[in-house]
Amino acid sequence: MTTPPADPVQEAAMTDAAEMLWVVLANVSGGDWTKQTAEWQEAAARWRDNYFAALKAQSVPPVPADPVQEAIDCPWCGVVVKQVASATLSIALWQHVNWVCEVQKALRERAASERKEEQS
Repeated sequence: MTTPPADPVQEAAMTDAAEMLWVVLANVSGGDWTKQTAEWQEAAARWRDNYFAALKAQSVPPVPADPVQEAIDCPWCGVVVKQVASATLSIALWQHVNWVCEVQKALRERAASERKEEQS
């Protein structure tokens, strides 16, 4: 008997719910569980242990050797990476042409003017 593939939206909702439940449990009585009954403490500890065991058991994809290249090669992420790179280059070129060049030009003109004054 095979189980159907999990619905990613439902799975994400369940993961979020489990995390929120842990946040609530961890902070009962300001985090001082000794203020609760022994039965409550045992149940909360069991839930905590199972929750963290489940987190540990989740498969985590390995980190790629070159995450930048992997993002560029990805058919979805690559589009975004290329758009951001293009926009960044456009901004840098605009800044160079409209600011750096003008500032450099003004500095060169000022230096030339100062040299002329010194020579006279």
